[in-house]
Amino acid sequence: MKDTPPNPTPSAYDDTVSDDLVIELLNDLHVHQIRRQAEEDIAPFWEAARVQIGACTGDVGSRGVSKVVYARAREALESVLVRRRKGELAGLPPKTRLSRDRWLAAFGVRAETPPAIAPTAASPAAIASNPSLSLIGPAELLKLPASPPWLIEDLWVGEGVGIIGAAPKSYKTWIAIEMAIAVSSGTPCFGRFEVPTPGPVIAYFAEDSLPAIRERILAVCSARGLELERLPLQLVAASVLRLDSLADQDRLREVVEQTRPRLLVLDPLVRLHGGDENDSGHIGRLLGFLRTLQRDYGTSIVLTHHNRKTHSSRAPEGQGLRGSGDLHAWTDTGLFLRRRSGVVTLRVEHRSAASPEPMRVALSRDPAPHLQVSDLVAEDEDDGPMQSTESLEVRAHRAIAESEAPLSRGALRAVLRCRNESLTTVLRALVAQGRVRHVDGRWAARETSSAPSRPCDP
Repeated sequence: MKDTPPNPTPSAYDDTVSDDLVIELLNDLHVHQIRRQAEEDIAPFWEAARVQIGACTGDVGSRGVSKVVYARAREALESVLVRRRKGELAGLPPKTRLSRDRWLAAFGVRAETPPAIAPTAASPAAIASNPSLSLIGPAELLKLPASPPWLIEDLWVGEGVGIIGAAPKSYKTWIAIEMAIAVSSGTPCFGRFEVPTPGPVIAYFAEDSLPAIRERILAVCSARGLELERLPLQLVAASVLRLDSLADQDRLREVVEQTRPRLLVLDPLVRLHGGDENDSGHIGRLLGFLRTLQRDYGTSIVLTHHNRKTHSSRAPEGQGLRGSGDLHAWTDTGLFLRRRSGVVTLRVEHRSAASPEPMRVALSRDPAPHLQVSDLVAEDEDDGPMQSTESLEVRAHRAIAESEAPLSRGALRAVLRCRNESLTTVLRALVAQGRVRHVDGRWAARETSSAPSRPCDP
């Protein structure tokens, strides 16, 4: 019968190899069904089972698993996927751990007993497949090469992974395109951030059609005075790319190995996997694959991702990313965009470097659509420690004192661009300090003359 796992053979059980691990993993996947996003009708949960096998066995040696077990586990899961889709495994009792013989019967394979493995010390071959940890001392540490230079000065660290985070329609893809063109051409990103070492770029845009992406790329090239034909910029043309699929991971790794890009752009994260982005285990495995890709090939990786609908202005920007907190922890660099009152603000966060000042981002159409970045001005800023150098209390008191007439709460919020909760706290403090008085639902500055002031209106 086709698509069956390999029959046990003596060679398959050399050293510590046994199919016990394969069966155990199959049971884990059978009992704990993988959660899916409700809005997507994607492959059965067995498809994601292949990813869990990869996470448990892909890093050969990290858990004492040999390459033989890894290969057999992968074949077994491929067989499960095929048979599950054909309905041949529908009779398996759900959420129940099954014996090895029961699994083999489901595969249509006659049960055979593998050779017994004596619980003795590991053989030299087993030790070789699971080497001990390497240690380096101060002398070797000092000989290590310097940290890689910036990919884009002040904007993205060299050989770093990170996320462009924003609400929908807030220039995430535009920024990714600007970065891709800057790195591939060696020209300053946004016309102001230098690219020390340009190189090839690979990009995958899952939401936009290739013609639509082409128009954006051509527009930015036109605005920057570049010819697209001369750039080492390549797009992945696949209709679907799932980073939680072992097959797609292999395909992406092959492309990266062949081209050795300076930058890999993946846009957006939500279209690149089929799991629950709040599941730290699932997201951790996906991000672990990308980190391994970055370290193996020295490429910088840019993911785009959506922000939560609500996010405190006082919390770090990266904590506003939707889903697992592992996303923020994973980033070496984060570019975070926030739209407020029609103004989009860009803030940069580095793990191990100083961040530039916040910037204002706007889409210009002269001479062709492209992003313009400028310094942030005072009227663009929100309240909160990262947005303004003056406290909300100082700005509120100044606005009230400079007004010829008492100001309503709505008028104050429009001037200060702050949350109602923050304004309430500040107004109460100003009244308690005697600097502001409440007049018929409005606020006015107290008189500073030596004459006795009128009692505070209720």
